[in-house]
Amino acid sequence: MNRLRAMRTLLLALLVGLVVAPLAQPSARADEDAEVTPASRFMSCTRGGGQGSVLLLFDTSGSLKRTDPDNARVTAGKLFVSRLADILGESPESNVQVALAGFDHSFSKTLDWTDLDAEHLDAINTDLDAYAERRNGPETDYWKAVDGARQELAQRQQAEGDHCSMVVWFSDGGFAISKRANADVMQKWGGPKPYAPDNKLATRQDAAQAMQDGQEDMCRPGGVADQLRSMDVITLGIGLAVDSDPKTFELMQGFSAAETIPCGDITKPKPGTFTMATDIDDLIWAFAEASSEGSGVEETGLCKEGEEPCTEGTRTFVLDGSIGRVQAITQLPVDGGRVLLQTRDGALTPMPKDGDNAKVPGATLRWKWLSERTLTLMLEREGQSEEWIGPWGLVFVASTDTDELAKSSLQLFGDVQPVWTNRKDITIRTDAKPVDLQLGLVSSKGETIDPATLSEESRFDVSLTGSDGETRQLVKDKPVTTITEPIALDPGSMPAGGAQLWITLNVTTQSWSGEGKTVEGTKLEPIRVMTPLSVAPPEDFPTIPAKVSFGETEQADPVTVTVPLEGEGCVWLGEKTQFTGYPKGLDSAKLSSPAADEGSCSCLLYTSDAADE
Repeated sequence: MNRLRAMRTLLLALLVGLVVAPLAQPSARADEDAEVTPASRFMSCTRGGGQGSVLLLFDTSGSLKRTDPDNARVTAGKLFVSRLADILGESPESNVQVALAGFDHSFSKTLDWTDLDAEHLDAINTDLDAYAERRNGPETDYWKAVDGARQELAQRQQAEGDHCSMVVWFSDGGFAISKRANADVMQKWGGPKPYAPDNKLATRQDAAQAMQDGQEDMCRPGGVADQLRSMDVITLGIGLAVDSDPKTFELMQGFSAAETIPCGDITKPKPGTFTMATDIDDLIWAFAEASSEGSGVEETGLCKEGEEPCTEGTRTFVLDGSIGRVQAITQLPVDGGRVLLQTRDGALTPMPKDGDNAKVPGATLRWKWLSERTLTLMLEREGQSEEWIGPWGLVFVASTDTDELAKSSLQLFGDVQPVWTNRKDITIRTDAKPVDLQLGLVSSKGETIDPATLSEESRFDVSLTGSDGETRQLVKDKPVTTITEPIALDPGSMPAGGAQLWITLNVTTQSWSGEGKTVEGTKLEPIRVMTPLSVAPPEDFPTIPAKVSFGETEQADPVTVTVPLEGEGCVWLGEKTQFTGYPKGLDSAKLSSPAADEGSCSCLLYTSDAADE
């Protein structure tokens, strides 16, 4: 074999505009388990040690004065960041930052990247509060919103390395562009649209054509949607349709979740979700669920006033010594209802709208009514009180007869997370001998936890997704008490390149027996950890980076970058190499190289059919 010495470089020339492009098969980006929601993929990524970036993107158009006069979007946004901080604060590896941006005729970042932790929540909430007055924008330019998010997160990914990115995108209406009365107004509102540079927006027809051009650039193959998805950016869209036809949000739904209308070529794994809200309570719930991993929601009947507690109107959950706190959001279907906490001893504690806290046996209870129907609460254990252990309940009471159901999202926080303990001690190499993976359990402080302290019903799964997109199940539904036993991984014919190790911990609290009855334990939301890894090629092959940045240019000249090789061997450009995202007008761009086969593998050169345009 023709060998290249260690750290020789490959030359690539790229015409214009790609910020990041893969040089090898794109690494698989998610567990294909249908239960793994896009939000869960983000959280799993941060638990695995990736730098988390969450961009909250708010519509600031003038219509909000009518559709959201009480600024529920601000209340909901603050709930989102608080819940996300609570959830990811349990992870010793998690490192998440939040930024805020608004959009109308332009994109404007109002809060730079800020750590999502207790120390910085006030700063984040202060900027969120300011969005109560940011509702005077002249239009709702979707393209500006999502392209601004793309640029912001592309810069982050170049700077931060292993990255986990998510956009939470809110709007109260569809893509809307206004005509410009004259040239002065055109300049005041930012000049021509980048996606329609020759359109002077002088008439309604011009504005309609600009919107069509913007939507086309968002959704074309390689367009803005594909560019975000190729960077593994998860998009959670939330539409407030107070007085709008739901079809108004078809573009937002297609862009966020690849649903309703075709938008982008990259649709797996599912790129995001879209939630439609029709009133304030729906909106608050949508933001709350954006910070959830999606398995703790239940619907419950309601007790008649004066007949509480009742079986049909009570959601029971069982706490044990592994749980330190409980967080919930509840929503009543009618005005005038009540929510009560049933303690382990059966006593009922009301949570009135004019209160916010109470002492209960074994715990402290805090709550807040966000609207007439929506309540959030936090229950925290006091020390090691035995009064904590056992069945508790949320009791829903209606002041009038109704067949409608209450709903609640319940999260039980146990200070435990699975971890790959010998990650830094082994090399996984294709076609090599099997290796043993060693797992364990740790607390939020990184302290080792004995698996025997969890219930016998608690289970765990382990899988490995390779660069070919194939998921290999290593462990399925084994008792968590066996998690420290070595897990054999045979690389076999696994392709070299980026891969992901997925560990899922399914904790069930201990069942409780007392007072002549037994209550089964409560199953917690799965705790998933995704750890990126590299499957190395055989020892006599070189390795290359998973990604390389071509930077940015506005010149129609090739851009040359160097790509380092480590080890010895021969590298050339494969026939299947392709771009997953590129600026408009570069769809004829192609990657080619004199190093096209084993006999010519000394360098790579990028050219484009557009070079003479």
